[in-house]
Amino acid sequence: KKITDFKQKDNWLIIYLPKKLSKNESASISINYECVPKRGLYFIGWNDSLPYSKRQIWTQGQGIDNRHWIPMFDDMSDKITQDITIRFSKHYQVISNGVLIEKKDLKNNMSEWHFRMNQPHAPYLIMLAIGKYKTKSFVSKRGIKITAYYYPDKEYCADTTFRYSAQMMDFLEKETGLKYPWEQYSMIPVQEYMYGAMENTTATIFGDFFLVDEYSINDRDFLAVAAHELAHQWFGDYVTARSPSHVWLQESFATHYNWLVEKAYFGDEHYDWNRKSVIDNILKESEKNLYPIVHSDAGSTRIYPKGAFVLHMLKYVIGKNQYDAAIKRYLQKHPYENVDTHDLLVAIYEETGMYLDWFFDEWIYKGGEPHYHVRFEEYQTDKEKTGMFFVKQTQVWKDNVYLFKMPVVFEIHFTDGSFVTKTQWIQEKDDVVKINFDKNKTVDYVLFDPNSNILKKVRFDKSYEMLIAQAAKAKNMLDRYDAIAAMSSIEINKKRAFLQERYWKGNFHAIQSEIIKQLINDTTDAESIR
Repeated sequence: KKITDFKQKDNWLIIYLPKKLSKNESASISINYECVPKRGLYFIGWNDSLPYSKRQIWTQGQGIDNRHWIPMFDDMSDKITQDITIRFSKHYQVISNGVLIEKKDLKNNMSEWHFRMNQPHAPYLIMLAIGKYKTKSFVSKRGIKITAYYYPDKEYCADTTFRYSAQMMDFLEKETGLKYPWEQYSMIPVQEYMYGAMENTTATIFGDFFLVDEYSINDRDFLAVAAHELAHQWFGDYVTARSPSHVWLQESFATHYNWLVEKAYFGDEHYDWNRKSVIDNILKESEKNLYPIVHSDAGSTRIYPKGAFVLHMLKYVIGKNQYDAAIKRYLQKHPYENVDTHDLLVAIYEETGMYLDWFFDEWIYKGGEPHYHVRFEEYQTDKEKTGMFFVKQTQVWKDNVYLFKMPVVFEIHFTDGSFVTKTQWIQEKDDVVKINFDKNKTVDYVLFDPNSNILKKVRFDKSYEMLIAQAAKAKNMLDRYDAIAAMSSIEINKKRAFLQERYWKGNFHAIQSEIIKQLINDTTDAESIR
């Protein structure tokens, strides 16, 4: 029955039903409309008088922009299924969410595409992309079809850009403990895209600047972005944050798991540098304000890399096996649902029996990071030696930032290659850690939180001799890097020979860059550097 009693007011379509509905009674409404969307749906290249721009149509719905082309309630707290039919020129490819149910040719060089999403997802994830593409297909071990779209004139980029696509799917299924929760997956490049990529359910759109060949991949690699958006199919699309305050459950998880994908292909040191490289930006953000991660104005630095680092610390605190089991339970408990941070906390408790309110309180619900000032002193008696670490927390107490409680590893390394280690909870303003060792041992260097597993600012003054030993002998790249970086204030004539030697030892690129940074203005011995 046609409804004539409706009105449009501001951003609202108000419909007056012909009869009252009872509680739990359902009804269907069809809305016929035309629109000229200013946001959400974009037409690119159609009015270009020159032949350089590709003609495309694509969407960007995150936020609440899909309402500009579909009359709908598109808050992230909602979940919908969808059925979309598009009629367009048969000379173009049309892509939308879900499964292509049917494609049929019509008159006048037109075709009709029918797509369906059988499982519910958030309305902002509805997508449409139309353009001229070729495709490359991959299949995961479990038989999930992955379709990679690329421009016909960019075929030479396909193999490089989309390498490891199936392997990433396999890896994330294993890492999350949950099978890919949709029927298929696609990746579609578009021009003039305002972001890097968008994790629309089953169909990621990405900027075509990521289409790279074997040479340009050294400047811009799609791998991390591809892994990030694929991880969103679990974290964001399958389970969706209930409100913007909890969006870290999407972005921090996707960032952390794209770090893990990179680790699988590029190694542990690459993963460690991903963590190290974001610390300065996180600390600078806390100089502006002390918003927690769970805050609608937290900002991208907190909801992407800081939250990803916090997940690394969560794994460090409870162990990888416990972490993996808890995340699997969290996902399995909330299929195609909306979640908030408390749901994650509950899932961890249910799986591990651990009360982690303290961890979530200091790292998620409150802002800031710990600042440590560390000193090491050595004492000797007739029977033994004692190494003492004096740890002071120096962060300013304000805006709900107080003392942090974390288990910290302390190591004392000796000249004979052996070492002793101790893990102690650091939670007071002043803590002292004592480690006894054989009186015949000679200390070579010491470490506070080896491999930087804790997000922190630290001042730990060490002798030049201790820094040299750490830079040359420490097992972890980050500890070697920290020692080199700590030499920046040391006079060049004292450190030149050592830095030159370390440069040629095949060190990680960040260490070599730090060495060059310290030697760059040294012209005294330019010939030997060359």
